[in-house]
Amino acid sequence: MLMNSRSKRRTVITLVLVASIIAVLLWVASYHPSEFRGGLEIHDSGLFSYPRYRAVLGRLPLFQSREYSFKVRGLPPGPLDFALQLDDFEEAERPLVASLSTSIAISLNDDSGKTICSARGSLSDYAAKGSSEGIWVLRGGVTPLPTPLQTELWNTRCLNLPISRVRAYDMVVRVTDADPRTPTKILILPTLSGGGIELP
Repeated sequence: MLMNSRSKRRTVITLVLVASIIAVLLWVASYHPSEFRGGLEIHDSGLFSYPRYRAVLGRLPLFQSREYSFKVRGLPPGPLDFALQLDDFEEAERPLVASLSTSIAISLNDDSGKTICSARGSLSDYAAKGSSEGIWVLRGGVTPLPTPLQTELWNTRCLNLPISRVRAYDMVVRVTDADPRTPTKILILPTLSGGGIELP
């Protein structure tokens, strides 16, 4: 009788655990872009695209030395990658942008004050040092695909970030020593992206 009671208790506990896991997975899968607050826009490309979500936090000029801050909440659940998307960028400008002495520092903190990622460096570091840890890398744009990859600056220190949809985040972007050769039309868009299914 005692064994039967223990067996029933284990079965109930197992069922409760399974139901809890299913509930959490459904909650994560039920994210809707309308939850996003504080940024410019969010795009949902669908489950079978990668990245599925692209949240644009703001828009700022690359040619001007200044500090910018953004506060957002309701981001898609992580892991997400941070990048500085380049707007009004033309492929012919790639060598110039990659040689700029402009320095960009970013930090992303959650509402408890914890630093999720931080990075700093000049755009010319990649040309000078190659693909080293913690430098800004200019990628995208050059592809035979029908839809070219968005040209952006990314940093290995700000990939696979553990973003929570229930937390608020503060993003600070500091542009310093702006190179006078910088095209005034180029804007940088702090962006968090991820989710979806990456096909082989």
